[in-house]
Amino acid sequence: MLFIACPIHIPPSPSSSDKAAWYISDAPGSDLPSSTLQFESGDINKVIAHIKQHKARVGAGYKAIIVVSGTLKAKTPINKSMISINSPGNNDFPPIVLRGDEKTGGVLDAEGKMRILYISGADVTLAEGLVLKNGNSAIVNDSFGGGVLVWGGSFTMTGGSIENCYAVNGGGIATSKISNVGGSGTIPRNYNKVSMSGGTISACTIQDNCNGAGIYIASDIGEPDDELYISGSALITENKVGGNTGSGGGVYLSGKLIMTGGEITANEASQAGGGLYIVAWTGKAELNAPAKITGNTANQDANVYVGTNASFINNGAVIN
Repeated sequence: MLFIACPIHIPPSPSSSDKAAWYISDAPGSDLPSSTLQFESGDINKVIAHIKQHKARVGAGYKAIIVVSGTLKAKTPINKSMISINSPGNNDFPPIVLRGDEKTGGVLDAEGKMRILYISGADVTLAEGLVLKNGNSAIVNDSFGGGVLVWGGSFTMTGGSIENCYAVNGGGIATSKISNVGGSGTIPRNYNKVSMSGGTISACTIQDNCNGAGIYIASDIGEPDDELYISGSALITENKVGGNTGSGGGVYLSGKLIMTGGEITANEASQAGGGLYIVAWTGKAELNAPAKITGNTANQDANVYVGTNASFINNGAVIN
């Protein structure tokens, strides 16, 4: 009798496809990962803690690249957020890039339980392939930034998306001038910078009669302006302010905006500035071709509202 040996199947070690992994960038200034894995976990905050602990591995000009695979969901909030990148001394982290896996993409889903991302004293970029969705800062008793709160730091979008987030003010992204918003201390905060050259902010909402469903940029008289830069293929769309007196469906600006591209379209405000609301005295906006602010709705000045003594310059941007 002839016996034929069957091949032995050894199952792979258990692993989750829902994880975050970090790499050093493949070149100075690059937002792409090298091939050498530094650390991975199903808990993205453990990955961030590992980056902080091993900051010295990231050479001058390089970045820490976090690649998210699958869907990571909310756990216990840190600084009222699903993810906290918090550097009180402004020097605890290298520049960090969040991106989705190039094959499967990635999702950070707060499930309506908390804000998604809190940034303090750090430089963070949202890049291609990663979706941030279902953030809610109001439910954790914080007024600002359902998707992202920037408090004394820098946030850049070159790709990815922020979707279906909710807050009292700043459904998608907010900057804050309040010294302890999102955190537990009273450390004086520096000015904030938000840049958007790609990606999408969409379907974000705020509490009725409040401000800035898509983006809320804060500044006070006598303080440095928080800054917003919009360019390239950036898209802010279908964000909505309800009630009777809410303003800034796309962007509520009490700081400085320079827009050289991108589009703010199909947003809605119940009172004024469905696309862009420029706050009296503190708002400063410069729009340049080929930027577009079109097809927004509001009871007053559907696309752009300019408050008393606010600064507004249009160098060929399309507004209609």
